[in-house]
Amino acid sequence: MKILVVVDMQNDFIDQALGTKEAVGIVENVAKKIREFDGTWEDQYAMFEAMMDD
Repeated sequence: MKILVVVDMQNDFIDQALGTKEAVGIVENVAKKIREFDGTWEDQYAMFEAMMDD
C-alpha cells in the first residue's frame, strides 16, 4: 500500500501571513508528487488542495 501525506499546504502557510519563500519554492514539486501519485485514493478521508493553477 502506498500512502501520500501532505500536511498544511494551505495558502496561509505558503504565500500569505505565515508563508515563506521556501514554502513557495516547494509548491510545484508537491503538486507534481500529488499528480503522479499512483497509490489508492479509496481510503482517503480528506484532501485539502492548495496547489497553483495549472
